[in-house]
Amino acid sequence: MNSIVCKFGGTSVADSEKIKEVVSIIRSDSRRKLVVVSAPGKRFKEDEKITDLLYKCHEEGSRGKPVSGVFSLVKERYNEISENLGIGSKLREILEEIEENIKSGATADYTASRGEFLCALLLAEYLGAEFVDAADIIKLNENGTVDKNTYNLIGERVEKDKSYVIPGFYGSTSDGEIKVFSRGGSDITGALVARGTNASLYENWTDVSGILTADPRVVQNPIPIDRVTYRELRELAYLGASVFHEEAIFPVSEAGIPINIRNTNYPDHPGTTIVKEREVSPFPFTGLAGKTGFSLFYIEKLLLNREEDFISRLFSILRENKVNPRYIQSGCDSLIVVLGTEEIKDRENNLLKALKERLKAEHIKKMGSVALLGAVGEGISKKPEITSRLLNALVDSGLSVSLVEQGSSENSILFGVKEEDYEKSLKALYKVLA
Repeated sequence: MNSIVCKFGGTSVADSEKIKEVVSIIRSDSRRKLVVVSAPGKRFKEDEKITDLLYKCHEEGSRGKPVSGVFSLVKERYNEISENLGIGSKLREILEEIEENIKSGATADYTASRGEFLCALLLAEYLGAEFVDAADIIKLNENGTVDKNTYNLIGERVEKDKSYVIPGFYGSTSDGEIKVFSRGGSDITGALVARGTNASLYENWTDVSGILTADPRVVQNPIPIDRVTYRELRELAYLGASVFHEEAIFPVSEAGIPINIRNTNYPDHPGTTIVKEREVSPFPFTGLAGKTGFSLFYIEKLLLNREEDFISRLFSILRENKVNPRYIQSGCDSLIVVLGTEEIKDRENNLLKALKERLKAEHIKKMGSVALLGAVGEGISKKPEITSRLLNALVDSGLSVSLVEQGSSENSILFGVKEEDYEKSLKALYKVLA
């Protein structure tokens, strides 16, 4: 199908004026037949997102408290949108039905999903498109994974040359129970619809003009990224960049459908296009990302490499303590293990005790809190001169480097620095890469 799937985020549908802008964007290209929407987001800094209000409604109801006070804010928001757009003849009774369901003990997933449900109903009416309930076409397993029949259901439901609006963020289980994705999950819905209809392009409209090469809160005026591969995007997201919902990459990457991240406020800006392959320059830098909140553990064991089951025992201990290692760097007689600080907060003592008792190592100690930063680009780890320049930049800035990793991925070079040096390190690396 030579169609474009457009997903519009919460800021893009925050009020009636924003929705008018969305409709203008949709109508500017006749291929934009499939529209996925989030729930209305914030209109101003102190405002509340509809999804947050709905979660509050469920919380109040689950405690046996009245939900009408919070839900009145939800009703007020949708009524205002519908009145300004001159639509929504059945909105009042739908809102009353939803409120009654919440009062009667509806699940948190059902309650939260009504934000997207209502927004899609209103947009479909204003656009003159057909509303399709995501619960009918997106099937989820009990563990939250997508059922393999979803793509067939989407393809069978959508007809060529017709326009549709689909709520994001949720689907349903085999028994019809509403189940939501993680926050930001409307990106996943858009990707599933694109894959199910074999769309030519998946446009993701938000409030930023694509992806930047670094966090603008730390680096001043970072360069925008024009094109990036699925692999590079996965690396950036894994390293902490808030660029795109990770789970939304898989459906479209498997089918080779490009993703175009665009800004609703600047619709003429080309944004960032995510593709399967791209031309790579001799200096293959795409982006820089990182985050704080890690703990570094040092394990020293004489003749470690001769113990065939040492690593398996380490992983067994971590699994038993419900801890996932972020990175492991191996030396001749030592290991450096990086774990999430929050993840081990309540189990650090038990974890250290188990490691010492079962690994029989000479030394096991926590070395402190670290931040992880990574330079990402196709094949960047195969360029030792880049690693050298980056490491020198950190050292010349008086920064202590506790970890350097370039073997685990061809597309990233990782550095561990003291947590308090995160921003200074990011700026030092960016000077070399930009």
